[in-house]
Amino acid sequence: EAGIKFSSPDGDTQFTAAVFDIRQQNVVVNTADFMQYTQTGEVSSEGIELALNTRLTDSLSVQASYNQQDVEVSKNPLDAGLVGKTPVWVADKQASVWATYYLNHSLDISLGARHVGDSQLDAQNSDTIPGYTLVDMAASYEINDDYRLGLTLSNLTDKRYVAACYNANNCWMGAEPSAELSLHMDF
Repeated sequence: EAGIKFSSPDGDTQFTAAVFDIRQQNVVVNTADFMQYTQTGEVSSEGIELALNTRLTDSLSVQASYNQQDVEVSKNPLDAGLVGKTPVWVADKQASVWATYYLNHSLDISLGARHVGDSQLDAQNSDTIPGYTLVDMAASYEINDDYRLGLTLSNLTDKRYVAACYNANNCWMGAEPSAELSLHMDF
């Protein structure tokens, strides 16, 4: 892995970029009928990662990130037909942007979008699961130095999507819209 980091002299902007080529060894692999498994597989990942965190004004900050990767099985002694295939549950790209507006010292509101790219339907890569984009919102209120109240709203547009599949008969739908209220305490 190789990368660079940049921080502006005033500290208001940070940027990172990285390229990677990683080999994960001793991955558990199965025969096609799941009757035998061993920890002798290998998965290779190569790609790029970019991240930006900047304060545009005293009242507005933005965070953005992007990841693109090519992941494939590089060794599978129990099922050689999977070599060169992308494992399930691995998106080809991910991106997000999150903006926070500070109304005052105590109250901030954030709005963001996150995108998850295409992934594989099954280990044989017979089809793909389409990517999806979700919109989220959050608010935070500092009651005093010790207590902060937070509200997070996820999937604001009620996007219906398939989050992941193991094969054509085992897929999971993505999370429906939700709200989460939290209280943070410092002590």
